[in-house]
This record gives sequence, structure tokens and C-alpha cells, in this order.
Amino acid sequence: HTPQLVSVLEEKAICQVSCGTFHTLALTTDGMIYAWGSGKDGKLGLGDVAYCPFFERDAAGQPFVSKPQLLSAIANVPIVQLSAGSAHSAVVSEAGAVYTFGCGKCGKLGHGGTSAEWLPKRVEGTRGADATQVSCGRDHTAAVTSRGELLTWGHGERGRLGNGNSSGVEAKPRAIHGMRGGALQVQCGRFHTLIMAGEQQMSEHEFDTLERMLEDRLGMREAEGKAAMERYRTTTGKKRRRRRHVNR
Repeated sequence: HTPQLVSVLEEKAICQVSCGTFHTLALTTDGMIYAWGSGKDGKLGLGDVAYCPFFERDAAGQPFVSKPQLLSAIANVPIVQLSAGSAHSAVVSEAGAVYTFGCGKCGKLGHGGTSAEWLPKRVEGTRGADATQVSCGRDHTAAVTSRGELLTWGHGERGRLGNGNSSGVEAKPRAIHGMRGGALQVQCGRFHTLIMAGEQQMSEHEFDTLERMLEDRLGMREAEGKAAMERYRTTTGKKRRRRRHVNR
């Protein structure tokens, strides 16, 4: 009934945690994921309970993990953000790829079907989109890209996908339009979705491209190029580029 230290993670530098209905995910600063709680339908991403040695069984025979375990299946993929839903989970890699795992009911994993995934599987419908954030609801999922695009998939009941329909299933990511400004952040509830939208800032890739253009294509000397970019940073605030300005 009072906060207790999770001893297994005591020596880990944790930068984010997310709680689902019966499971928890934690992300370390070096991109590793630890998962614990209910393992039903694979939402921990640790693999099939029949073969994974970490699983125990509760009184009803349901699989669970009582202590955080490293999600080794994508340990070589640096993760920057995660979300635990009711019965599924999703993560975003440093490269902008989205991986989902767990219950596939209503197409909420985004793989085109309804099968459960016991290990993290890349969502092909987001390939090349350069995702920056993902959020899991009960039966739907949403992601935001670096270009301010919003992608949703899963059950559309009560309009939660934002595609103009109040029912139906989208088993693959679909772009949503009609917002004032680009999507900056998204959060999925049980039956609704909230998007924060506003002015889009220059991405890291776009900034680097501009920098190379100034230094290479325009033939600027190195010192002049650095001075020009420093003036650019001063006037636009490179340190604030990741902050999104909401339209008033």
C-alpha cells in the first residue's frame, strides 16, 4: 500500500515506465526493456509461456512473471519509447520502427490479422514513417511520426480511430487527417483518443541536411559554415526544436 523499490531494477537507469491492466514495462536509458506481470497472450514479449522459464502460474492457471525480466528478443534494437495497453504492448525504436506484441484481437497489433504475437514484431505499415511515439488503448493503437502524421489501427468503435467511422476494424495503420497542425503527441484511452497537435519543428534529419547543404553545396568554409549554423541555432533555438508549440 506504499511505494516499494523494485529491487531487480535498482542498478538500472530507468527513463520510462508504462502500466497496462495487468502488466508493466520499464525502459532503461540504454534502450533495454524489462517486463513483468500477466503474460497472457504474449503482452510481455518474452515468448511462448510453454517454453519460457520465467513464467509462473497463478491459482487460476494463468501465466505471470513476478519480477522484471529483460525483453531479450529485441535487446539489440535500441528502444526510445513504450506503451502498455490492456492486453497488448507497443514500443518505438531509435530508428523510428514500431514493434507490437500481445493480444491481436480487433487488429490492434497492426499486422493485418488478429493473431497473438508472443514476441515483438515490427509493424510493416509504419515502415519508413519514422515514428516518434506510440500509445496503446484497450483495442486500438496510435502512433505519431516525426513529420506530424497520425497513424491509428485496431477497433474503431465509438470513433476512437478518428477515421470518421464509429465501428469497424483497421488491422493495419491508417493515416488520419483533419487536425489543426501536425500531430505532436497521442494518448489512447479505453474508448477514445486524444491528440495534441500544433506547429511542426525541423527534424534532426532535416537540420543535418541543411547543415550539409550549407557546408558542401554552397562551398562555405568550415568556419563560416559553423558560424552560420550557430546563428541559425540562436534565432530558432535548436535546443527547443524537440519542444512542440501548440496552436492557440
